[in-house]
Amino acid sequence: MVQRRELLKWTLTSASLLCGGVIVNQYWQSEDYEQLLEDEHSYGFLQQEDRIILLALAPVILGPSLLQNWQQKRVPLSRMTKNVDLAIGFLPARTQQELRELFDLLWNRLGKLLLAGVWASWSSASQNTLNDFLTGWRESWLPLLNSGYLGIQQLVMAAYYSEKPSWEMCGYDGPWEL
Repeated sequence: MVQRRELLKWTLTSASLLCGGVIVNQYWQSEDYEQLLEDEHSYGFLQQEDRIILLALAPVILGPSLLQNWQQKRVPLSRMTKNVDLAIGFLPARTQQELRELFDLLWNRLGKLLLAGVWASWSSASQNTLNDFLTGWRESWLPLLNSGYLGIQQLVMAAYYSEKPSWEMCGYDGPWEL
């Protein structure tokens, strides 16, 4: 018969090995920084890591039809990160601080695993995994996760619709010129 003490030892050992394996797995993953090399814009808020997260999430947030519209107009997705950076510059300092905390949390390997459920690196995560992450945050019972989803989603959509090639798709002629 298994004693309680033996069961506790076995449980703690198993949990430690599992956590250690997860941590080692997360550190073996590498991100694709090469996708950022073509971008010559100097960023005021977004760091390289933040841009990798946005470049991974933007196609999922935009969906195939909006993304295809940009690709047909030959608008690089890196322009979206530039627009997000510019938009964040106009936000209040408190909101910028919250966004910094959100990006730092999503970049942290343990935070990415526990809160986002993303095992792979951001640049190699599948569209289904990223969609599940966004859906989970959108439909979460925790208001903090809902706010995180809305923040990312609204920044990406605002950056998309700030570009003239995206106006045609929704029938907008652009602002009036005086």
